[in-house]
Amino acid sequence: MDELLKFWDLIVKSNTFNFAILVMIFAIVTSKLNLGEKIENIKNEIVKSIENAKSEKERASEFLSNTSKDVANVENEVQERLEKAAIHAKNTADSILEEAGKKASRFEQGISRTIEAEEKTISAALSKQTARAAIELAKEHIIKTMDENPELHNKFISDSIDELDRIKF
Repeated sequence: MDELLKFWDLIVKSNTFNFAILVMIFAIVTSKLNLGEKIENIKNEIVKSIENAKSEKERASEFLSNTSKDVANVENEVQERLEKAAIHAKNTADSILEEAGKKASRFEQGISRTIEAEEKTISAALSKQTARAAIELAKEHIIKTMDENPELHNKFISDSIDELDRIKF
């Protein structure tokens, strides 16, 4: 028995005994606290978080890919729209110039007609004045000629009477 006590004393004083007691305490605490289940729950939550992060990464990657495609096309779309706008602006400018030319032509024609009408009016007025002046000159010439030669006066009266006789009513 003495040996048994020495052996017991050796075990109690050794680190092995302390380690065994510590393991038993951990086993009892673990069983009481359901530490294994809690560790498993934490592990499952970490796995879920990792899976969610992976799926978020995939969605973000898809979003980035789609956005990159859209952005790549934006420059072409902007260029196309600018080209269309330039063509539209050129067509509009051409149309405006054409309409302005037509209006200018119509104004020019209207002005030309107005000038022609004024020329005709002035020409008629000048012709009238010229005719009056010619008649006045002829009248003065006839009066002068008749004053200088009274026989012509009598001849003129006789010719006029003959002319009136020829006209029959």
